[in-house]
Amino acid sequence: MEWYDLEVDGRQTVKFVDLQLPLLSPTAAASSSSNSPKSPSDDDQFVDKKLGGIIRHGEWAWLAKNSMLQIVSVRSGQTISTYEFCESRGYDSCCIKCVEELFPNNPEIMVLAVILENFHGPSGGGSFVVLYSIELSCVLCTYELSLHITCARFLNSSTCKRTLLQNFDGCLSVGSEEGVVVLLDLNMGKMCQIQSEAAESTFTPCHIVDYSIPLKDIHRNFRQCKQDGIRFGLQMEGECNGIFI
Repeated sequence: MEWYDLEVDGRQTVKFVDLQLPLLSPTAAASSSSNSPKSPSDDDQFVDKKLGGIIRHGEWAWLAKNSMLQIVSVRSGQTISTYEFCESRGYDSCCIKCVEELFPNNPEIMVLAVILENFHGPSGGGSFVVLYSIELSCVLCTYELSLHITCARFLNSSTCKRTLLQNFDGCLSVGSEEGVVVLLDLNMGKMCQIQSEAAESTFTPCHIVDYSIPLKDIHRNFRQCKQDGIRFGLQMEGECNGIFI
């Protein structure tokens, strides 16, 4: 696959450097998980998937191929950052599903939310939500959900204003094949602290509560998660009447 930046007048094109990214084959996946029997659908799961998108208001682009993420300059095609979500880093049999830019209007925050599909997790797999620092080329935070996430969207402060999300320090909404939407508190203050320390974070617990429980219980769970230093999320299923206070 070749990516090009086309000027409006068509006089200039820039070819992105195509990295030799590792392919995740069914054979390799089966050998790395000897306790999990190979299912008939493995051949369909581990394919040469290539994804991409534009970030930083058109300055950069992200490219993904299976478990490898690459950030490139749209103007020059030069690689800015790369990262492989491999088994040695705790991401066994994973494939990048989608990528979402966080705080796109804040040039000082260069963090992406990377959604990884985990094919061989408990109960038929699930997903990892990874906060990745482009500046440091490292993971700031990872948490696992027992859902098959298909999309992710960052919700800005104006969207969260005067709702249950107004106390969130950055909010990421993720949707799943199961029909469940989870609104995650990104706790970006803590993430910026990790980023300033240039230390790669380990997996972080995530506590999800249903939005239909009493409001006082939602606030109590939220405060407890802040106190314990774990992630908090609100889960919604099917139709709902909103999350306004």
